[in-house]
Amino acid sequence: MRIAFLLTGFYRSFDRVKYRYEFLANYYRADVFISTWNRDEWASNKDNYTREITKNDFEDFSRHVNVEALDIHDLDQYKINRQSFVSNIRNNDVLKTDARAIEHGIFWANRLRDQWYLVNQGWNRVVHRFNYDIIFRSRLDIEVVNIPLYNAGCIVIPLDIGGWNYTDHMAFGNAASMKKYCCFYNNMQFVYDTYNVDPTHAVDFPKFYLTETEPKIAYLRDERIKYNIIK
Repeated sequence: MRIAFLLTGFYRSFDRVKYRYEFLANYYRADVFISTWNRDEWASNKDNYTREITKNDFEDFSRHVNVEALDIHDLDQYKINRQSFVSNIRNNDVLKTDARAIEHGIFWANRLRDQWYLVNQGWNRVVHRFNYDIIFRSRLDIEVVNIPLYNAGCIVIPLDIGGWNYTDHMAFGNAASMKKYCCFYNNMQFVYDTYNVDPTHAVDFPKFYLTETEPKIAYLRDERIKYNIIK
């Protein structure tokens, strides 16, 4: 069984969690793909970029696993050319009628768009390399304590550590399931415009896209998966 790991997001605490990814990638003989920004930012300090990230930051990690692709995207250039969310002018639009959506606003819609941009870019590298049986996507600041990888014919996710009935922290599945999952970026504006779904909700928005738009993809919560977000 051929397996790919797709690690995405800000660098953050990767230095502290990379050893688990090294162990898992070697255990599953997985190819690793990384899609990150050239600027670092901690979750508790939005838009405060603390340092530059270069390939040197991944040098030690790359010596221990098979890194097929390492893409460090220029955040400033991305923001200059960003395809920002456009709010709909309809009277019943969720960004005008839902208190939570109003509070978070377009800023958070764009934050989610940025996050899924990295996933989409990483996916493009995965699919142009080999035909993988299983693709596992996770954030760079997540410590994966335990994860059994297998083909369930759907998306497999952990129990969300925040208590949600879905999670955007990580997922794995076969190529067909993960194609839709990883290409959320390309469909975010369409899903919001068509279904009036809150585009600022990090959990409910991708869940709706995955399970309610065609082709509908089911998901399975596997309680054996254990993880922490290292802040």
